[in-house]
Amino acid sequence: MVNVRIVRGLTIAGTAALSIPALAGCAADSAASTARDALELNEANAGSGELRLNGYSQSYFGTDEFVRVGQTLTVSATLWDVVARISEGREDLRAFLLADASRITLETEVVYVKADDQKVTVRVPMTWRPESGSFATKSEPFVIPAGVKLLNPSIGGTYKMPDGGSGSTRLQVFQGGSNGPRPTPVFGAFLPNKLALFDSIGGSVRTRVIEGGALVKGARATFAVSDWRLESIVKRSDLDVRVGQQYSGNRFGPTIVDLNGAVDYEVDAVFSTDGGQTFQTAALRKNTEPQVLTTDGFRFTLEGQTQVPENAGPQLVVAFHVRAFLQVPESRSIINPRYAPGARILLKDVWDNNGGANYALPVGL
Repeated sequence: MVNVRIVRGLTIAGTAALSIPALAGCAADSAASTARDALELNEANAGSGELRLNGYSQSYFGTDEFVRVGQTLTVSATLWDVVARISEGREDLRAFLLADASRITLETEVVYVKADDQKVTVRVPMTWRPESGSFATKSEPFVIPAGVKLLNPSIGGTYKMPDGGSGSTRLQVFQGGSNGPRPTPVFGAFLPNKLALFDSIGGSVRTRVIEGGALVKGARATFAVSDWRLESIVKRSDLDVRVGQQYSGNRFGPTIVDLNGAVDYEVDAVFSTDGGQTFQTAALRKNTEPQVLTTDGFRFTLEGQTQVPENAGPQLVVAFHVRAFLQVPESRSIINPRYAPGARILLKDVWDNNGGANYALPVGL
């Protein structure tokens, strides 16, 4: 059983800056709902996973793409990756270490960042084992404690050198980021607050409460809609995004080609917690560094949040009003312009509402 620390007034990292008004009626913490949420997270969602050093970044293998509080993790790396990072072009050292993995002694160091930004460091031993004709090192399993919002794993230790000496190393196991390496996000630190992700896979839309189980009365619910889902909803490939033409050039000389503008989205979440008798609206804001998307650098979500009323019914039903806009560049050097410089043109106005039935999220105590 995971003992969950409830932190009121906080939301999942990356959504705290949203300026959506908070609803009144935040009630005291409920020990019963705390225990229930811990059970849901631990049994239904947490599961197990493996973080693997992959070159200068990481790969993650788990039930899905998310790391959660209460999850059992291991950290691993192949002998080839470890030696490549240690040797850094020294061929003699590379060959010496590849010949015998026991010349390298490693451990996993995990720095947990908790909801209150307190940092806790733990160290876990690693062992070498055969894998795919070579060797890989893997840590002993460890469980992510309650209240952790980020983790920074690294692999460190010592190694022997061809001349009889020794060296030390510390290999970071970070996610890649557009602004450099970033720690691994952990979901469940701010229970009973939860995040509902509306994304897509293979052209089909899907809905998931990342922390598992039902939304909790009196707690916050965050809606996050992925960029690829929006593209599916508006049929992005069918939109005419031409704003004019521009000069270009190749080895045959100058030519004129079409110039496309960018597509921006405005999305409102329209939701009800009383069986559809009344509805509220929350404007979603763009998040260019969403923790729910592991692909970094160009993807985004639109996010918003609300507080689930204490008198909410058994479901929160929600639909999304989606508008796609063509953003015309400010440049006045566009040839044969179709629109004024800087214009914002509405291309599509649609609803993402589950075919008129809306999307239903269960609500618990």
